[in-house]
Amino acid sequence: MLIIALNIHSSITKGNNKKREEETYVEKEKELDEESRKRDVEMIEKIRIDTIDRKNTAGLIISNNQETIDKFLLIAEHKVYTIDEYGDEQKDEEVLKRELDYVLKKISDKEELTNSNFDATVKYLLKNHILQCLKTFHSSQSKGRALNPDIARMSGSEFEIYILRLLENKGYLVTHSGQTGDQGADLIMERDGRKIIIQAKHYSGSVGNGAVQEVISAIRYYNGDEGWVITNSRFTKSAEVLAQKANITLIDGNLLGRMDEFFQ
Repeated sequence: MLIIALNIHSSITKGNNKKREEETYVEKEKELDEESRKRDVEMIEKIRIDTIDRKNTAGLIISNNQETIDKFLLIAEHKVYTIDEYGDEQKDEEVLKRELDYVLKKISDKEELTNSNFDATVKYLLKNHILQCLKTFHSSQSKGRALNPDIARMSGSEFEIYILRLLENKGYLVTHSGQTGDQGADLIMERDGRKIIIQAKHYSGSVGNGAVQEVISAIRYYNGDEGWVITNSRFTKSAEVLAQKANITLIDGNLLGRMDEFFQ
């Protein structure tokens, strides 16, 4: 009987010990879970604070370099988005990447940024902001290039007179060459002793390099100092390339609507 009692007592003791071990294990698990939760909360809070710091840093950089960013938008709009010979808009991703890398480097150099305050996150925020600005800017420029209904209904001769009056209002002395339509030197403008030969191209499509070639010839014929081609539409890439080589000024429909900026 004594042996049986001892065995029962031993079993009870082992059972109690096992129960205590399980309870201890559960408590330790709770402690570990609590510590893990605290670490997760601390990590999340640190990430949140770091993100805010980086956003603030990116925001300050953007504010300090808004003029540079605005210049980038104008340059990228001109270089990245072009019109092919079929009149379709093309976006050059390689040019966009090159111009974006260049403007980011200019900003970095200007701000004398180190790796610590121009890390991947800050650079990403800045890059994303600039790309979003370009998207908005291009959209507004595209809308601005849409033909003005009044201008769209003009004939070629009416468009020439419209340009003549517009330039006269800017203080230029402008005369009509005497020709009609969109051929030859449509207008001759004088200011500060310089003679400027102007082609006024009223197109529904894109203006090609033929217009640039015509104004180059007209400069020689009229003994002009420089040449402009003004259109209510857009220019093809080949026209832009030729104009740049020949130092001919191109004014498209978008710039035509912002002539005050052009003459500043």
